[in-house]
Amino acid sequence: MWKVWRTLRAIFTSQPLQVAFDASPRLCAALNEHMAGGDFDLVHVEFIRALGALPKQLPLPVVWDAVDCISLLYEQGAKYGVTPMLRFIGKREASRTRAYEHTQLRRFQHVLVTSPRDQQALSAIAQDARLGEDKRPPAPITVLPHGVDQEYYQYYQGERQPDTLIFSGKMSFHANVAGALHLAKNIMPLIWRERPQVRLVIAGSKPPASVRSLARDPRVGVTGYIDDLRSSIREAHVAVCPLPYAVGVQNKALEAMALGTPVVASSHVTAGLKAVPGQDILVADEPELFAQAVLCLLDDQALWQMISQNGHMYIEKHHNWKHIVNDLTSIYAQSIYDNNASLFAQER
Repeated sequence: MWKVWRTLRAIFTSQPLQVAFDASPRLCAALNEHMAGGDFDLVHVEFIRALGALPKQLPLPVVWDAVDCISLLYEQGAKYGVTPMLRFIGKREASRTRAYEHTQLRRFQHVLVTSPRDQQALSAIAQDARLGEDKRPPAPITVLPHGVDQEYYQYYQGERQPDTLIFSGKMSFHANVAGALHLAKNIMPLIWRERPQVRLVIAGSKPPASVRSLARDPRVGVTGYIDDLRSSIREAHVAVCPLPYAVGVQNKALEAMALGTPVVASSHVTAGLKAVPGQDILVADEPELFAQAVLCLLDDQALWQMISQNGHMYIEKHHNWKHIVNDLTSIYAQSIYDNNASLFAQER
């Protein structure tokens, strides 16, 4: 109730709604008390929506793990949202979130994002003088990709369900809803024209009515929440990810690649990856080309095997938690050092 009230009040301010939603005064007071106790060296805060709970005065160096450039996501939602309301919210929130990001990029010692696309977008925002003048320099922005637990997501070499596709993810997320509807309405009919026996599984929590209604076609299964998505992903023949818009890195693609399930994705998905199209993953945007890529994997076992193995090796090389944790530890150390150096300079 309090979250809804804070969000409604923010409509009449310049604060982004999702920041207001989680800007709990009690959490802010608790954080302030903990930070003042002298028991910590650094604060790691994740996502833009958590920033509203931070005290205005920060006695410790802060690393902001922005993950994505949220104003970029809103800009895309304003164009491609599946309902007029989502497009309206995207348009309205894009400008206020962009201004908010501009200010926040100067508050902290370091900023993290998951992809070069988001790094470029936030860097452009930081340098945009139209969003306000601030003498403080923006924080360094580093790309730190998502990792994949490769003991948990082990390469699967067992049997696959023939002619089975899977689209996975949190189905209450608007970009996933747009992807599921686009897949079912624009891509699957082209696949079924060539292979009518192909089955599509849409797996993920809280699918809205628009997604649940797709199961009226007996060739489409909408599972809702699944305790362990691995079994569904590794038993499928191909993982599909036709998002019409996206930011950051899509875990649905990483998890499938780690498990050895070949992925066909839109360029919006692969823009956040270093994967090589046609070698590690297949990429297509137009429905005809996307359907053809899926059919090629269903028909060509040699191609399927190559994408399966290369995708898994890509995850081992670029999304290894050990390497990512080492990089994050170095960023923590540098942030603490920079903060101490700044305090020393001020004292002098």
